[in-house]
Amino acid sequence: MIPAELQTIEHIRKNIESLMYAFSVDLFISGHYHAYFRSCAGLYNGKCNNGGTQYVTVGTGGANQYPEAVIVGGYTKVLTRGFGYGLVTVNGIKSLTWDFIDIHGDKVDSFVIEK
Repeated sequence: MIPAELQTIEHIRKNIESLMYAFSVDLFISGHYHAYFRSCAGLYNGKCNNGGTQYVTVGTGGANQYPEAVIVGGYTKVLTRGFGYGLVTVNGIKSLTWDFIDIHGDKVDSFVIEK
């Protein structure tokens, strides 16, 4: 059984996925989930590296509601429930770096998007 908030993520992804694909959106960042989640790159139609979007949800500044992280589908790259924040660094007009930093200042996740 997938927790209610993970069901919400799935519902949002499935309902906006075709729009994101049509407009070649590389990165979708959202909040409110009570955990940190990152999908694989290029997620479209349930498959990674398929010309779609990479989804990141940062809701780690609020209540810590889940005792364990739950993997969603076969496309979850990172899912953790510790407190932290996201940091975007623009490396120029064709590159950005995403980092997820926990409350201790440790980098938990990082990736680069280049065009």
